[in-house]
Amino acid sequence: MQTDKTYKVEFNLFMQNYKRGVTDGEEVGRMISRLTQFYADINDNLCDATTAYVSELDRIAGGVDDNGKAMAVNKATITAEATETARRERELKTDLKNVEQYINALKFLQKGILNEYSQMSNI
Repeated sequence: MQTDKTYKVEFNLFMQNYKRGVTDGEEVGRMISRLTQFYADINDNLCDATTAYVSELDRIAGGVDDNGKAMAVNKATITAEATETARRERELKTDLKNVEQYINALKFLQKGILNEYSQMSNI
């Protein structure tokens, strides 16, 4: 199951509007606020995915291998990393980093726009 990438779509739409010149500091602030909600949602999903992954790893580590022996920790970890649960956890970690980078970029953009407006008012 692939994670929801709505945050990317919204960010791309925002950037298209910015390139057209129809963006002000307040709009950047609203987008930052929107992305922080995505950040919180993804972080919540990541906590659930991590719990599921640890449970999956525990289940695999408690099992036996093809030879009927107790599963070695390294083999259990490698096997668990190949599961859908592990893939989802990795994808959510990547999404979380992406949203964080978008938020930081927008903060920088907002600061630049506000500085531009303050300089224009001094002219």
